[in-house]
Amino acid sequence: AFKRMIKREQLNYNYQITDSINTAKQLVKEHQFDVAVTDYQLIDGVFFELFDTFIKNDIPFICVTGAGDQEIAVKALKAGAYDYLIKDQDRKYLNIFPLTIRKAIQRKDSEEQINLLQSIVINSNDGIVVSKLEGKTLFITYANDAFYEMTGYQTNSFIGQNLKMFYGSDTLEQDKFDIRKAIIKSTELKKEIILHKKNGAPFWASLSLVPLKNAKTNALQFVMMVRDVSEKKKTETEIIEAKNIAERAQLAEQRFLANISHEIRTPMNIILGMSDLINNTTTTLSEKQTEYFQTLK
Repeated sequence: AFKRMIKREQLNYNYQITDSINTAKQLVKEHQFDVAVTDYQLIDGVFFELFDTFIKNDIPFICVTGAGDQEIAVKALKAGAYDYLIKDQDRKYLNIFPLTIRKAIQRKDSEEQINLLQSIVINSNDGIVVSKLEGKTLFITYANDAFYEMTGYQTNSFIGQNLKMFYGSDTLEQDKFDIRKAIIKSTELKKEIILHKKNGAPFWASLSLVPLKNAKTNALQFVMMVRDVSEKKKTETEIIEAKNIAERAQLAEQRFLANISHEIRTPMNIILGMSDLINNTTTTLSEKQTEYFQTLK
């Protein structure tokens, strides 16, 4: 019946069929499968004996039971099955067979994406905070280890707290206003802001605030990514200070040279004027005076 359904629906499936648990385990070792479908009763046991093999090899599996075996189906779902099908005498369950397989594969793909994102969030060097909007206030629902380490708090110690707890005396009012505005309007925000650690120490943070809307519940959450940029700001400040020192030194040099030029130019003008007078005089110069005059010229 399964083969006829595949042919009738023109499904592009590559598949292996067996009625043995041992053979099924061997097939899993030898091949890669996107999904497994198993009847409850096989010639050498029941499908529960295959579950560990499917789970260890990361294969989503669907269980097929007879009518009246809903209790077994529920037990199978609790044990890790992705879905189940109940056989009927007219074999109408085969009509939804392709859809059930497709849903199982899509669910598996979604789980892999979620696991990947969770791994990125958990292992990120940047702080990541998820907050839920209630009224006009954000309450923290999750923070990764990097943010706890960044702020000096114990894990889970500020879950349910207001995001404002990281503001302090050094946090600019304009920055607070910009964040509040982004929350109210549900818009993205990127800026550098001074936040405060548990011990009250301020630190510069590069902050990205992104709104996320749940299509089902209409609830609004915000994801905040935080990077400590204190060293960057310190370097920027040092560069600005060094530039200011260099500019002041250059200005002092220019003033010094201007003063020196003035101090030298005045006596030099007198000397040059005297030289012209001597050069135009009719007075006869002594040998020594002539030598001095030639040196002056």
